[in-house]
Amino acid sequence: RAERDGADEETVVVALLHDVGELLSPSNHGEVAAALLRPYISSRNHWLLAHHEIFQGYYYAHHVGGDRDARDALRDSPHWQACADFCERWDAPSFD
Repeated sequence: RAERDGADEETVVVALLHDVGELLSPSNHGEVAAALLRPYISSRNHWLLAHHEIFQGYYYAHHVGGDRDARDALRDSPHWQACADFCERWDAPSFD
């Protein structure tokens, strides 16, 4: 989806690998993926990976007793919108 939408090569790779940490640590898989890819990606994409699972909660957390707006605590980050867009365009639709 990211490639089809014209994302840069690094972001396409991040989109493909963003859940790579699921097998090792489902509860903080974003941080695992961010740590694995850190030497190869921008600080923006590192932040996006490390926090995408919090942003993903916007789409389902309220159905399981969580806070769908937990991501708003991170709103001061310059990467907040990029992460929100990533989840809206490429992560959440992958559950369809």
